[in-house]
Amino acid sequence: MLVAGGAGAYTLVRRGRRRREEEQRAALDKLRVVVDEDITAFGEELDRLEFHPAEPGADDVMRADYERALDAYEQAKSYMAAATKPEDVRSVTQALEDGRFSLAQLAARREGRPLPERRAPCFFDPRHGPSVADATWTPPGGAPVRSRSARPTRPASPTARTR
Repeated sequence: MLVAGGAGAYTLVRRGRRRREEEQRAALDKLRVVVDEDITAFGEELDRLEFHPAEPGADDVMRADYERALDAYEQAKSYMAAATKPEDVRSVTQALEDGRFSLAQLAARREGRPLPERRAPCFFDPRHGPSVADATWTPPGGAPVRSRSARPTRPASPTARTR
């Protein structure tokens, strides 16, 4: 009796663990599509960047910013390849955020602008870069959404407003 009860409990625990693992795998597969798109977008952003470490006017600080951005891109790809559960995606998004911040610093240095402050990425789309201004947007018939946006938002309809 005792052996049968123990075997039954073991089977139930194992089945529950397998079900949780399958649920996590399915959730990660859904996230993987979005995160892979974000990694690809960041890679394209790096490709479009017209910075060459040997170009005239480039200094060691600019090269370090560029190197950090490249490292963040490689790190994000590596973290995503190693991800086994949805929580692992946080390290990927953090690496991409760090890389985008390094690119923002590089752009400011190249253009002679003040360096940007470290801020959270745009709430609506992290590819917009670091947030720079408060924005409130209200969808038709919905509650206001407040965030820090990298770009000024425009109302989607006459009932939506931006502050």
